[in-house]
Amino acid sequence: MARLAPLPPASAAEEVSADFTATGLSPRAHPMAVVRPTLASGRVRTAREIARLPDRAPVEVAGLVVVRQRPQTAKGIVFVSLEDETGIANLVVMPDVYERCRPVVRGSPFLLARGRVERSGEVVNVKVESVVPLALAPSVGDRAREFR
Repeated sequence: MARLAPLPPASAAEEVSADFTATGLSPRAHPMAVVRPTLASGRVRTAREIARLPDRAPVEVAGLVVVRQRPQTAKGIVFVSLEDETGIANLVVMPDVYERCRPVVRGSPFLLARGRVERSGEVVNVKVESVVPLALAPSVGDRAREFR
């Protein structure tokens, strides 16, 4: 009978990634909770923190894209919902930013966005100035829901 070589234990990121790849969720943790400690020295805010920031405050936010919307009635504006371990952050991507960053906005499962908080009563959005793929995130495939 052949003996199998022992495998090294999986890291937390590998376990969460495997969960998301197989089922689209993980009972262990949200992928952002796994990568949060590696993000730019705490400058990247959580969805919960953004909800408490003042209007026009500069902000960086990262998360898993759960929804992308580009309604025909929105004059080229794209709306993106990012999920992190604390909730949902809503991004507003103006047409000029979208054109400059189209492949990233359309195709990256995780995003890191920089912009400014926009408050209107209880509604809080981030008006995006730049966006890049979040390369530190575990691979979970493209799970975003597309709405046009």
